[in-house]
Amino acid sequence: MTGKYATAPNYGASLINLIQTYNLDQVFGETASSSSSSSSATATSSSSETSSSATTAPVAQKAPLASVKYYHSSGADQVPLSSKYKKYYVYNHIKGASHSEKKYTWQSLGVNNRVNVYLDMRGVKQGTSSSWYRLRFYQNTKAKKFWVYAPALSFAQTYYGSTSGRLTPNVKSAGKLYNHVVGTPTLAKSVTKLKSLKPKKAGYSVDKTALQSSSKGPILWYRVSDGKTKGWIKGSDVTSYPASVAIANAKATKVVAKSASSNLLYDRAVDNGNMQKHYKVAQTNLKIGTKVTVDKIGYKIQDHSTWYRITAPGSNNKYWVSAKCLS
Repeated sequence: MTGKYATAPNYGASLINLIQTYNLDQVFGETASSSSSSSSATATSSSSETSSSATTAPVAQKAPLASVKYYHSSGADQVPLSSKYKKYYVYNHIKGASHSEKKYTWQSLGVNNRVNVYLDMRGVKQGTSSSWYRLRFYQNTKAKKFWVYAPALSFAQTYYGSTSGRLTPNVKSAGKLYNHVVGTPTLAKSVTKLKSLKPKKAGYSVDKTALQSSSKGPILWYRVSDGKTKGWIKGSDVTSYPASVAIANAKATKVVAKSASSNLLYDRAVDNGNMQKHYKVAQTNLKIGTKVTVDKIGYKIQDHSTWYRITAPGSNNKYWVSAKCLS
């Protein structure tokens, strides 16, 4: 088969090695020392024997199927393929969970670049912690579906933080409340439509915020926790906000950029989001090119700007700086 049906140049040697390693020749009633002629003679001789002296070769049993726990979603999660997607196959079922399993290469499905895919289900095999995802290449929910291993997908980084206050949802929008932030590894299921929420003069209380990375800047989310009404709402579906700055926890390393010399640093952001006492870079122990640790990220509602809280090296001094000041 080497050079004809198999593309690997050492396919024949690899196959023979597997047969010898696991004694597969014995599984099919053969021995390593028997030749084709002796096997033929043995077969002729044994055919004349009575059925009572005949022996039956053991039948190879199919491997037991993996037990999988499935999590359904609303199918609103859309993520791009990761930069390593070509290293993984696409399956019609989760690998090892069905005897009718089939695998495909991305190229055989017409995928030659990193594209966005729609996800509607997650599966976790028993005894593992990694997830598999059911995807489709088109928004139409009736499009053909396939399964891929998590590393083939690239979920956006999402930062979470605790908050308080109240918001007013846009009940005229087509938005929804979800049990999770859309586009995260847990996948999201719709809780209710915003149109079904009753208007409250004081608004709905919130307890958490999330900032999700995107090429156009952070995407803001709030978690509503008001009596029986609970769920995540997208910031673009909100008409009044709990604070002028949404803050979430983060963990990253940045470098002070040249643009920092013409911008101000602030010592803190209070609960209402107002920046406090400010400094110039020259007034601190920071210099251009200094590596700093980021522990919080902020998003100003009014101008959609991104801010980071950094810690100056060798001190406990923390400053809020515009994302423009860091690289």
